[in-house]
Amino acid sequence: MDLLTRSINLKEEAQKKIAINNLLDFLGENNIHLAFKCNATYSTGQMNIGIGVAPERIPGQWMVTLPVDDYETVALVCLERNGDVHRFIFSKEFYEKIKGKLSRDSNGQWRFTIIAERGIFSLKLPNYPPSVIDKYEDYVQEL
Repeated sequence: MDLLTRSINLKEEAQKKIAINNLLDFLGENNIHLAFKCNATYSTGQMNIGIGVAPERIPGQWMVTLPVDDYETVALVCLERNGDVHRFIFSKEFYEKIKGKLSRDSNGQWRFTIIAERGIFSLKLPNYPPSVIDKYEDYVQEL
């Protein structure tokens, strides 16, 4: 790995950590306090939540990955190139509906492909039409 690639990777990792901390701060402002368990798993004490972050590598598209684990729901953070951040926190019902339909990346992790077209965010699942996820942006009702 050359120095430039290593520098880009370090910058992305720093951005991901900042995005997770900002999500945890946002949740704390809503009286939801998460404790880190391991990898990408956080806990409210009653439920496990997977948190994943991805930069926008292709315009309007994010590939958020999470280790396969026993989450009750997930929070997916999409970092736009222009600095905007979108936090999608799925309802337990929606997550249950889609988790068996998720594809896996080359490391065996679950892959959440999020696309934005004309300001509408959708989750793209293999062999299914995209599911609009706008209503889950900053959705904290079930945590």
